[in-house]
Amino acid sequence: MIAALKKYILHLGVERRVSEATLRAYEADIVQFLRHLERELGRKPNLRDADSMAIRSFLAALSRDGYNRRSIARKIASLRSFFSFCIRNRICTDDPSRSISIPRIGKALPVFASVPAMERMMELPRIDTQTGLRDRAVLELLYGTGMRLSELAGCRLDSCDYETKKGCCRLQGKLQNSSGGTWRSDMAHLLELSRVAGAMENFSAILSPIR
Repeated sequence: MIAALKKYILHLGVERRVSEATLRAYEADIVQFLRHLERELGRKPNLRDADSMAIRSFLAALSRDGYNRRSIARKIASLRSFFSFCIRNRICTDDPSRSISIPRIGKALPVFASVPAMERMMELPRIDTQTGLRDRAVLELLYGTGMRLSELAGCRLDSCDYETKKGCCRLQGKLQNSSGGTWRSDMAHLLELSRVAGAMENFSAILSPIR
């Protein structure tokens, strides 16, 4: 089974040209499975020992050891890829991982910054410098309107109503749809100062250092 693993790792590195991190992750997952088999059997395992029951025993051991569903799902994916390679290259005739279902992985809830935290962040840029004005204008637009970074990069200053207290701008979003956004009342002053200080037509140039 070690010989098959070496051929598989060579296939990943040379033919599929996966990254070093991906290569080592696949290798570590399969080696972990082999070591589990060796402990269970009391000898070096071969491919015939790697049946579906052996894989289920391996997954049960992972669960007892505290591995989460995401980690277990990755190890199943590694085993599936390995056995698929073995079948394609006629190293084995059966895929024991085929009957193993991957556990469902719940989506993590987004983490939101509190209002006080956002207010502290807004105060970080110094508005007595050109760079500080730029950064403050960017933060205010992103937070105040909820626009995407790509929308901000394409936002022209002549699309922003910084001369009145209306406080709005026109955006070019996905599928070339036009939408609008509003900001706080002091945003108009910041935009005007940024425009005068930087003599800029849109935000794409000033965003390049922070992308």
